[in-house]
Amino acid sequence: MGIRKRWVAAVAALVLLAPQPAGAVFGGRDGRVAFAHSGDVWTVSIGTSQYAERRLTWDTTSANPRWSQNGSQLAFDSAGRVVVMSANGTNRRVVARGGASQPAWSPRTAHGQGLVFVRAGDLWVVPAAGGRATRITTDGAASCGNSAPSWSSDGRYLTYFREGRDDEGTCFAGPEALRVVVLDLGTHSRRVVPFTSAGTGAFDYLAGPRPEFTADGHEVQYLAKSHSCSWWVMQYNMRTRAHTVVDEGYECEGGALMWAALPTPSGSQATIIEGWNGERPVCLVIGSWERCPYKGSQSFDVQPLP
Repeated sequence: MGIRKRWVAAVAALVLLAPQPAGAVFGGRDGRVAFAHSGDVWTVSIGTSQYAERRLTWDTTSANPRWSQNGSQLAFDSAGRVVVMSANGTNRRVVARGGASQPAWSPRTAHGQGLVFVRAGDLWVVPAAGGRATRITTDGAASCGNSAPSWSSDGRYLTYFREGRDDEGTCFAGPEALRVVVLDLGTHSRRVVPFTSAGTGAFDYLAGPRPEFTADGHEVQYLAKSHSCSWWVMQYNMRTRAHTVVDEGYECEGGALMWAALPTPSGSQATIIEGWNGERPVCLVIGSWERCPYKGSQSFDVQPLP
């Protein structure tokens, strides 16, 4: 067995040894929102009458904040490094370098916790305390790059975007090239989520900051859009292989533009929505809670609370 397969098997074994939480965005109550704006990480309290933001970084190179399982820490990327800090912005440490970005926490196990991240188009894993990073995908160059990983709550799966090639076999950037992939860390197999409209009418491309697992870990949620102005929040059930429309909207001629969507720890839906042509502020909507204006970003995450 090669080094990569031994590591993937070891990761799968570790995360399956311990009791697992209910949520992929780690189940619990919805707490604060961490988001990136103008190259820095901020947090804002939700479910309160006041819109109290707090800026945690000041380097103008930070993005992609993600809460740890217990909500006490944040991971983010900054200038090619993955950084972990306490929820109040203190106790920072660099856990990965060399073009590392887009971190996501693993579930906590009896053997600790890790972070998956992207480097040179492949996925890598590093201990949350820092140490040697190990590569777990090797198809980045052949597939034109993997990005935006998320871990399932049982620790068995990773989902991520894979960028493909055009009809002539050339790599090209843009949402039209993206496909959602699920990697089974136990069997080393990959599943490409079918690119289907699921009764919505054809859509043209994928969007959103990341594909995300739902609370039970059996479904993958992603944002799909069309060039005819419509968007849909889609869920793909890995057991039944069926798609479900969770939310939908229309963004032309006065409709709202959805930038991003994800399931929250409590099971609510979190979305960032902008009014048409800048006539309305950017809003963050979580269940019945809504606050505007928002500093709008495609990288945000909701804090899990016990």
